[in-house]
Amino acid sequence: MLNKQILAGRIAAHDLFVSKFAWIEEFGNMFIDAELTPQSSNRALKVIKKKLDSVKTKKFISDLKEIINKYYDNLIERLVRECPSISESELTIFALLYANLSQKNH
Repeated sequence: MLNKQILAGRIAAHDLFVSKFAWIEEFGNMFIDAELTPQSSNRALKVIKKKLDSVKTKKFISDLKEIINKYYDNLIERLVRECPSISESELTIFALLYANLSQKNH
């Protein structure tokens, strides 16, 4: 039962990530194309910057923490209770690693 719950939590975290950042792959494919001109590269970079500026990072991290609390028995809340000196940055890193969304894995 616990393994199914952990898997469901990881799938929910992954779905959240994809819903916010799936557009990145589209731009990655543009840069792989060897025929791109400097002008089209610059256009793509401007669009990427605009997209990144529109991503609500704090909302994404908050939603991710909610998913972890839901699927992992209020783990974030328990962590804050047990380690009151934990910083928001540490909680963010913990949430990303626990959801298996570290940069190394993607």
